[in-house]
Amino acid sequence: MLNRNLWMIWPTGYYGSYIHWLISRAEQDLSKNTIDNPFFNNGSAHAHIKNPPHQTIEFQIQAMLRNRYPTGTIYPIGIRSNVSYNSDNHNWMKSFENTFFWIMRIENEPVIINLYNGGNDYHTKLAAINVYHKEHWIIETVPDSNGYYPFKDNDKLFARNYLVENWKHIYPWHNEQLSTNTVDLYREAMNKSLQLRHEKEGWEYNKEDNWIHASGKYLYNIEIATVLQPNFIDILADIMSHCAIGNFDWDAVRHIHDEFINKQHPFVSIANNLYTQCKNLVYNPILDNNILYAALAIDTLKEEYELPESWHLLTLKEIIESLNDK
Repeated sequence: MLNRNLWMIWPTGYYGSYIHWLISRAEQDLSKNTIDNPFFNNGSAHAHIKNPPHQTIEFQIQAMLRNRYPTGTIYPIGIRSNVSYNSDNHNWMKSFENTFFWIMRIENEPVIINLYNGGNDYHTKLAAINVYHKEHWIIETVPDSNGYYPFKDNDKLFARNYLVENWKHIYPWHNEQLSTNTVDLYREAMNKSLQLRHEKEGWEYNKEDNWIHASGKYLYNIEIATVLQPNFIDILADIMSHCAIGNFDWDAVRHIHDEFINKQHPFVSIANNLYTQCKNLVYNPILDNNILYAALAIDTLKEEYELPESWHLLTLKEIIESLNDK
């Protein structure tokens, strides 16, 4: 087993299951109960069973209290930077900050891997494409505040336009890094309140029971782009070596990383096409294969050009033609 708990935080679509498998398969003891290949045909790594599963911090805490997991457990937490759908309060993944602060309450010096998009719109869209292909059931179960399901709407033009304006409210994304500054600010604020309560109610409150000790020396931020690099296994190995959390044989998983990259090619290709079409203004019919592709393509165009006022009524091809006529 790992000698300490490892917290992994990521939104759906950010390769967290794959990294979870790499760590589990490479670690000497965990490997005994880890399958040799984590991939399904859709390219996801969800054949790897995570116990406990990827869920919100609230559900994870409930699972910890109920199941009493041993020290050395990997806790996969679902987070997102966009905390609600369509600005309402129906958020199935609580905020990044809320999750981070709860972990600090639980662990004296937490080891956390934070997967994020690097603040890069390309990788935010790539993650949305990953979710669409790998966990489409999530999208179909998340209506807007009026109960609207874009992919069930027979009016494809309306649904496409809806996604242009709202895809970042529907698809989980995350662009924030963990930092020691955040740890310092939170630790000092929390400990100040603990000290005050101890001073005022010392007969019933021992501050040491809840004192926050974390310095933030085991916080690791991994961008989506980094996971797609050929040398990612070495990068992950360096992280695990730095926190000295277990005994690893990384040669046991190196051959799988080539397979992982190959399985991502179709999704990376779609994301590349969004920006190639935007740069060259040459219509790509592949991006009209479904309403999500078309919506992401139009959103990409909107970032670079002033679209015709009537774009809501136009096909993607007609929008490209209109921009070429300017």
